[in-house]
Amino acid sequence: MKDLPTLQEMQADDYPVASCETLEIEIKVNDDLIGEMPDRDRAWLLNDGPERSAERAHGKIRTALDKYLSDFTVPEGEDWQCPRCKKSLTGIMGMFGSFQYGITHGEGACECGYPCRADHYIKLPYMEKEYWLKMVLPYHPSVLEGPED
Repeated sequence: MKDLPTLQEMQADDYPVASCETLEIEIKVNDDLIGEMPDRDRAWLLNDGPERSAERAHGKIRTALDKYLSDFTVPEGEDWQCPRCKKSLTGIMGMFGSFQYGITHGEGACECGYPCRADHYIKLPYMEKEYWLKMVLPYHPSVLEGPED
């Protein structure tokens, strides 16, 4: 295997922080979403009328998602490359990539050892249930610390 940079050598500024915008995640606030909200939140949200309420919910949900996603970086290229070794994390149609699951649910790493998460359970405003997002995302170098291979 070619010489790969250590985590300490990877400059955090060289890697974009993941967000709804950088990952092109579209948030739709619709009647189904509003129907899943606890009564107190639905009453508060719908107080301003449907159009303003959807706008308010969209903003709060996007802010919460962006906060969660900020621990990850955006994989490069259409084949979602590892930031360290540049191998495809997901491969063909999400299979046969270099991502390998670890022991902890949803966590894993690229073949080169770079840590990633594939299963994301995100607590969003207004929602009693966690939102599940299936997407292999490498951790941002700024949140990684400690010795490595």
